[in-house]
Amino acid sequence: RLYEVNTLANWLISDANVSRTVLPSVDPDTGLLSVGNYELPGVDSYYWLAPAEYLGNKLTSYGATLTFRVSWVVMRGDTSGKPTMGPDIILVGENGVQLGYGESWYHQNNMSVTVQLVETGWYE
Repeated sequence: RLYEVNTLANWLISDANVSRTVLPSVDPDTGLLSVGNYELPGVDSYYWLAPAEYLGNKLTSYGATLTFRVSWVVMRGDTSGKPTMGPDIILVGENGVQLGYGESWYHQNNMSVTVQLVETGWYE
């Protein structure tokens, strides 16, 4: 049975330690969720916290794909920006075990990333 989750509702943005969270804004031009760098000052890498539809026992998701878009806008006159580093995805188990996927930084400012949900490519 194929089941697709595709919602922009109830997402949060945080740092990797989930020490603080903010609500994303909806970009009026694209309808996509966004966050301003000023909303989480001092945070180098942002992580999206998934809503309830994505959480829990998802064994049936094995082999499925997770697709997301990475984009950013350089503000006029900003020369201090740097690429974010760290995993693209962090899965956190009920027991607290964290698995990361990817260590990319992106040269393009608007791209889609697709990850197949299988056991290879993940690390603790």
